[in-house]
Amino acid sequence: MKSSLRLVFSFSIMFFIVLVSVYLFLHSSFFKVDKIYVSGDETVPPEEVISLSSLEKGINIFRVNKELTSRSVEIHPMIKKANINRRIPRSIEIDIHERKVWAVVPANGNLLFIDNEGVLLDRASSAKINNYLIITMDKVPERITLGQVVNKDVVRMISPLIEQLSSDEKRHISQFHYHNKEDSLTIFTLNGTEIRFGDKERFEEKVKFFNNILLFEQQLNEEGRDVLKYVDLRFKGQPIVSTLLGSSTSTTQMPEVNIYE
Repeated sequence: MKSSLRLVFSFSIMFFIVLVSVYLFLHSSFFKVDKIYVSGDETVPPEEVISLSSLEKGINIFRVNKELTSRSVEIHPMIKKANINRRIPRSIEIDIHERKVWAVVPANGNLLFIDNEGVLLDRASSAKINNYLIITMDKVPERITLGQVVNKDVVRMISPLIEQLSSDEKRHISQFHYHNKEDSLTIFTLNGTEIRFGDKERFEEKVKFFNNILLFEQQLNEEGRDVLKYVDLRFKGQPIVSTLLGSSTSTTQMPEVNIYE
């Protein structure tokens, strides 16, 4: 009995010594951070990222609060996600995923550059807009700061449409106009045709018409007999088509699309 107690006591002492040793080792200078570096950076200077993280050399690597540090870095308007990785024994990696400019919104004499979540990344009085989408709206917030969302609804409306269009179809679009009150969309082609897309109802059906509209527009232009004015997709069935030479109430029949395929 006594021998068993001595064995348990000895084991407990040894276990305690091991725990203390491990604790002291983990909190020793061996694990003091001597390198902090950033990965995934393209436009955001790594110095800014490290400054936002508030990490400093000399801190114990296991005392770094990964979640809190990630949130601190994600304050930057250009950073969508930040992951903090411990690189044992003495390095910390800050892996960031930057936001990308997805569209340009002209507003109040400025150009607002937003990502695919509607977050404002930058603004300028003039700039090269390259191949970015151009989105206009009936109403844009008068005051908005970097990192804030300009308009979530317009992104939810346009993003799934863009994903289903081919590269060639996208190239024919000059502008998207969002009607805030109606939560609807009007699309303008490079040739000036107005496509009244409407709201999200019958979304897939409307997308199927898109390529035919562009082909019909091209056909009329090549033949030189008329110019496509607008195509209205807001109602069920075949779209209402109006040409420039027709009266304001007349319509032209566009080649039909099988919307039930």
